[in-house]
Amino acid sequence: PPRVEDPATFVQLVAVGSRSVETQSDLPRAVALTVSPSGNCTVSTVTGSTLLETELGHSADILRVATAGTVDETMVLSLDAKGLMRTHKLLLTPTKSDKSDRDARRATKDDILSRYLHVKPQTSLTLDREFKLPSKGHQRQITDIGIARLGGPTYVLAADDEGGITAFYKNGTRKGRAIATTDEGGVLGLLATPSAVIFHSSRRFGFVSGKSLDVKAVLCEEAHNISSIAVDASSSHRLIVASTDGTIQAFNVKNKSECVYEQTFPAISPGPVRLEAFRGYTLAFQRNVENPKMFAFNTTNSKGGSLLPVSMVFESQTRAKTDVSAIRRSSMEGGDTLGMLHPDGSLEIQKVLWKTFTQPVDDSFDFYRWPILGLAIVLVIGYQYWKFNSGSSSDSKGASADEDLDNVDWKKLAEETRARAAARKQQQSQASSD
Repeated sequence: PPRVEDPATFVQLVAVGSRSVETQSDLPRAVALTVSPSGNCTVSTVTGSTLLETELGHSADILRVATAGTVDETMVLSLDAKGLMRTHKLLLTPTKSDKSDRDARRATKDDILSRYLHVKPQTSLTLDREFKLPSKGHQRQITDIGIARLGGPTYVLAADDEGGITAFYKNGTRKGRAIATTDEGGVLGLLATPSAVIFHSSRRFGFVSGKSLDVKAVLCEEAHNISSIAVDASSSHRLIVASTDGTIQAFNVKNKSECVYEQTFPAISPGPVRLEAFRGYTLAFQRNVENPKMFAFNTTNSKGGSLLPVSMVFESQTRAKTDVSAIRRSSMEGGDTLGMLHPDGSLEIQKVLWKTFTQPVDDSFDFYRWPILGLAIVLVIGYQYWKFNSGSSSDSKGASADEDLDNVDWKKLAEETRARAAARKQQQSQASSD
């Protein structure tokens, strides 16, 4: 529902953990977190049930919100206009039903269910740390924030207007700062992925990975005035890049150092767009226009993306969107989940069931199949022929040797041996007497 007095402007859909074994518990698989500029935070399920309403505790307007969820905990990172960053821990705990419900359930003859079912989970959002960028003579302006795992530990990342990316440990200790770009405006955006962090400036994008904050910037001549970037969910080395003039392009950066231009999508907007990539599709949300629309691109074929009207997938397209968040199928079984925040602060949750087409892989082995099979047959026959002939020759040699042994005069051979031994002994005795 909307908050008329203080509408939310940020939304994050967070997977709060995946259970490998189905248990009798009403813990949600994902939650929606909405935040207003004043810091009012609401945590709700994707079905619309409100779990928690609290304050993030900032003294200035909130400019950015980022989240990262694991099986154990969910971290919420917020940035205000004074440059203060605060991290909170979101925790959902199953609760038991009260005594009256348990007594009523015992009185029925229905199947016995867990006492954790149909009970709202206990939800808490507790402050963990707060910190700022270190100032050396002047305060750098933070342009974007993010949470990522670089080489194992979880880091809080802050991009600034001077082209640097600063990493903090979860306890607020500063790890270091890496220069990512010298372009005007510095780093404009961060995108955390499981393998690396992607950053972009106005003219280039790049990757941050490893515990030592290794930065690889990629300059593509076709890219210009970058406003948004997304990773193709079906190919991690394929990036979808949007410019401030509405141009959407696809680039291949397989080795993270060279950029190969692939295609340009049909123009849909005269201004910037926000991108969300799914498996086989990319959603583009118009921004800074009076009646923003959404468009879906089919990115299954990397040689020519065809534009699909969003009305073929979504039914409600009449209300403007102020912020968008999504959970991919890897986190939510049964389909992708999309959360859209409206100007009045109301949140719209949609389940997205894509029809994806997988291009069949050409089998280049068909051309060589029969020649290889014929060569194998020839080798087998040749080996059997060689084995038969070598066995026959060895048997004949053994037989001839047996015949020669039968014709030996063993008595004569013994006398000759004794005579040679006596002659040798006589020679030795003469040599000693001399």
